[in-house]
Order: sequence, then C-alpha cells, then structure tokens
Amino acid sequence: MKKQGNLEPLDTETVSNDSIKKNTSINGNTSIEASEHVYDIRDEIQTSGIFRYPLLDEFLGKHEKMPGILTEAEIVNGNYGESAGLKINDKWYRSSSKPIIDEAKQLLERNLFPCRVYVAKIRAKSGRTFYTLRGDENR
Repeated sequence: MKKQGNLEPLDTETVSNDSIKKNTSINGNTSIEASEHVYDIRDEIQTSGIFRYPLLDEFLGKHEKMPGILTEAEIVNGNYGESAGLKINDKWYRSSSKPIIDEAKQLLERNLFPCRVYVAKIRAKSGRTFYTLRGDENR
C-alpha cells in the first residue's frame, strides 16, 4: 500500500498574516478595517456658505437704495467668477456685481469694519443693472 503525502490541492493558496493587505476589488469598492480613521469631505474641504446667502435684491426689497451697516465681508472664487458675501445689518447677502466685489476688496484690505454702506441698484446708460455699496453718485 502506497502512503499518500499531505499535499495541498492546486486550486488554493496559503497567505501568511504578514502579507494581508486591504481587501480591494477591481470595480473600485474598498473594504476598510473598522480601526482605520475615515475622513469626511465636509470636514476636510471647507466651502463657503456664500452661495446660500440671499441676493442683495432681498436686502433692497422694492427700494432702489438702502443704508446699512456692513460688519463682515468675504470674496469667493467660484466656477462662474467672483462673488462677495456681505453681512449687512447682521444678515448675510451675496452679490456678483463687479463694483460691489471691488468695494468689498478695498474694505477688506483696509479692514474698515463696521462700515456704513448705501446699497444701491443702479441702471447704467447701457441699460445694464449693477449694484454698489456707495449708493448713487448724487448724494
């Protein structure tokens, strides 16, 4: 009688504990061990809330010009250009008006807060509407 040896089947493989890696598959799904730290994009990449602010139209209502106190400002570069976030009378508003962005930048550079502003909706000779923090030219 022939003694059969202790042979492993050819279709299995042995893996030592030293060589165990994360279980990843080709389709992109990843199994992560429970002990690993998982980052949250909302904590790691901060975005400005500027895009949730109402437009200055809400501040003006039916008026063409309204005074207010500007206590904070921020400039954000987005996919469609720059926008300004403005905290006027303790409420945040946003604007992409070029004059407002320029004025807000100057106020930020010189740290002129709080600042009395005169938010105005002005129609240019070309018919284009824009906003400014300085009001109209006629005081």
